[in-house]
Amino acid sequence: FLTDVLEDQRSREGERCMFKCEIDTALIKLYSKDNPAKLVTFLNGGGNVGGWSDLAADYDDCSSYLETNERIHALALLNWRMDKENQAFQIWSDLLNEKRDPGFPGIDFFVSRLLCSSEEMLWRYANLVLTKDQKLGAKLFIQFYNTKDMKCEENEQNDLADKIISFLKPQHSMAGLLFLEHIIIDKKLNIEKYHTQLALAYLDEIRKSDVASCEITKTETDKDSKSIFYEAPHTEVEAKSNSQFYVSPNIPHNELLKTELRKKFQNLIISSSLLNARFLLSILEKDFSHFHQEKAFLLGRMGDHTKALKIFIHDLKDFTAAEEYCDKIVDSSKSEVTNKKDDVIISNQQKTFKHSQKEHVSDITPSKSNSKLNKGTSSTSRS
Repeated sequence: FLTDVLEDQRSREGERCMFKCEIDTALIKLYSKDNPAKLVTFLNGGGNVGGWSDLAADYDDCSSYLETNERIHALALLNWRMDKENQAFQIWSDLLNEKRDPGFPGIDFFVSRLLCSSEEMLWRYANLVLTKDQKLGAKLFIQFYNTKDMKCEENEQNDLADKIISFLKPQHSMAGLLFLEHIIIDKKLNIEKYHTQLALAYLDEIRKSDVASCEITKTETDKDSKSIFYEAPHTEVEAKSNSQFYVSPNIPHNELLKTELRKKFQNLIISSSLLNARFLLSILEKDFSHFHQEKAFLLGRMGDHTKALKIFIHDLKDFTAAEEYCDKIVDSSKSEVTNKKDDVIISNQQKTFKHSQKEHVSDITPSKSNSKLNKGTSSTSRS
């Protein structure tokens, strides 16, 4: 009954209430004792209780009472409402590490409050979020970047991106990768260093997953590999694909991640004309020698189509991929002058790989004359 009376008086009189400090203090204590959920709603300033914005409780009295009754999350909310964000985040960060209050919503709530706080708080507690969940940490920085982006000039925008990447890169590489994907794919920042950094981030994550040790042998990989862009008509890919990128439903999550990262790396080097192709090729030659398709795509970016097509024809023996290469890489060439030169090179190479393809087919398919000879030999032996 007392709670209802106090709520009614506070709601009706609002800021004109003569005893709002005493009423708010009493309500906090009553909710703390009898209704913790209502206490949180009240301190959040929502619902039919606590809807007023001018919380006027006695801070020292309430904070002491809440701490005594172990309403730790409510204590942080009280600090937040009283413009003491430093104390609020200190309490919430302690709750993230020691779950002493079942009423605390957890890390998602913590991130949502960071996004409403000062920039100083965001940078101070971002590392805690990243330690708990890199994807959520990436989301924090993406939303922060987007908010600042609307107010920044272009060079300020790039400086902020550099600052975030530098912060994420040493210890939180997956979050850094997700942030780079956002600024390149979603924000469409056409800056060479970001595109190259994203390519390197893919390779770093693949290296960490030790993709090389999961390949059976380099020879078998080369033999079985088919283009990821090739789909045979009326073929069930899941059941019949021989591609090195084929993913069995029974493969562990780590293997799925490696495959996904490699596909993303391929898509980037095919679609982006801003990459430092020569530098990336040197990385592949050193640490990823079995990444033949990727090396071919980078060679194409550098205009060395002869070497690129030789990889498809001689190393991978993948004629379909060679044909698709001609379509995909040349379409994204930088200039018409280069395209005319490329047309000559590719025309010559098309003749080469078509000739090689015929020889490949003839090696595995007996000729009609051989079939007749075999039949004659069989008849002779029977007689």
